[in-house]
Amino acid sequence: MFWKKEPSEVEVINDMDKDIADSYRFIKQVTEDQVSRLEKRKWDADKELFFRLLNSSPSDLVDKFYKFAYTNHHSYGTSRKTFGYKPNASRIYNRLIRMKPRLEKTIIRSSDYKEIVKEFDSPDTFFYFDPPYPGEWPG
Repeated sequence: MFWKKEPSEVEVINDMDKDIADSYRFIKQVTEDQVSRLEKRKWDADKELFFRLLNSSPSDLVDKFYKFAYTNHHSYGTSRKTFGYKPNASRIYNRLIRMKPRLEKTIIRSSDYKEIVKEFDSPDTFFYFDPPYPGEWPG
C-alpha cells in the first residue's frame, strides 16, 4: 500500500521484524557502489547458498541486506527459514534505485505499533496496520 499511495507530509514505516526495518534503512541510504556489489552476487535459487546465508552473521551492510533479500525471496512463504525453490531470481538490486527516493523522507522504525500510534497520532493521521497472521506463516 505504501508504494502505491501518494507521499504524505510525514510517513513512517514500522515493522517489529528488525531485519525488515533494517532492509528499508539500507534501501533508503544505498549507494551506487553498494548496488554494484549486489549486482555481482548470485541471485538464482540455490539451496546450499540459502542455508549458508541463513546460518551466517554478516556485519557488512551489503552482506546483511543480501542475506535478508536472498533468504526472503527464496524461502517458503517468505519465512526466511525454509528453502522454497523459485525459478525466477529476485533482482531487488534493480529496484533499489527506484525505491530509494520514495523512502528519502520516510521515518523507519522497528517498534511496537502502540508506540508509533502514540507518537504520530493526530486528527489527520492515517494508519495502515498489516496484522500478524497467526497460524498462516511460521513465526
